[in-house]
Amino acid sequence: MKKKILIMALCASTLMPVSAWGEEAASETVTEAAQIEESEVTAVQDTVTIAEDTDVLDYPGRKEGNVIGEVLAEDEVSRTGTISDTWSRIVFEDENGEEQTGYVPNSILKGYEEESTSDGAVEAGIIHKSSGTGIFADAVEGVTQTGGDQGILVGDVVMASADSSLRPLGTFRITHYCPCSICCGPWANGVTSTGSTAVTNRTIAVDPTVIPYGSKVVIDGQVYIAEDCGGAIKNNRIDIYVGSHAEAEEKGVYETEVYLLEEGQSSEVTEDLQEENVDVQAENQGE
Repeated sequence: MKKKILIMALCASTLMPVSAWGEEAASETVTEAAQIEESEVTAVQDTVTIAEDTDVLDYPGRKEGNVIGEVLAEDEVSRTGTISDTWSRIVFEDENGEEQTGYVPNSILKGYEEESTSDGAVEAGIIHKSSGTGIFADAVEGVTQTGGDQGILVGDVVMASADSSLRPLGTFRITHYCPCSICCGPWANGVTSTGSTAVTNRTIAVDPTVIPYGSKVVIDGQVYIAEDCGGAIKNNRIDIYVGSHAEAEEKGVYETEVYLLEEGQSSEVTEDLQEENVDVQAENQGE
């Protein structure tokens, strides 16, 4: 999702048409990491206890943030700031024993649930009102997977047709994200890096130097469109947009074969892919 802060130059690069796809890699693009301005951080100075093992990121959002270290359950760390009551900026020791600054979700801090209950703060991972603009700016807590009238656009599942040509792209690490502050940072507004509005069953975030924007790709028999990116979405990784944080957590992380969909050409779909397509269709019909 776009943010009101500076994001990767990669996400703002010129869109590449599907016809530009070739065996060679896409043209190299210089990237710039997402940044947080000090004015967007509420300064605090206290010590917090980590409730569970978790990665420390260089930006408060899983789609943009890169892992720079890890903190373990029962670790006590200094906290120097909070962002939108959802993330904490902490000082921790890296694997070399050197102090570094990074971000962790408030939800992994001991006592956070009790604090949020007493002061009325919104629980981390729930879509909440923000000061930004866009389709999710007026979203409220309680948004579900289907979204309904809460602002989540739900798209119909599109299956790969039997007369399509599928070009193998290799094995990709599949993750899932939603428009909440944990996944997209506190300024998510529902607009993808290509300017479209994110839609479930359609939108995926990719590394556009690997999969050009606008490409139709097939993942587990379902067709998605590459129209978003993220600082943490690099190389053979794809982030699938879903309607809620609970759904993103439930679907988890896995590896699978990914294919480029080339419509209107002779079929090159293998028997395995046809069977996979039928299985997914049957599963969807049974829901």
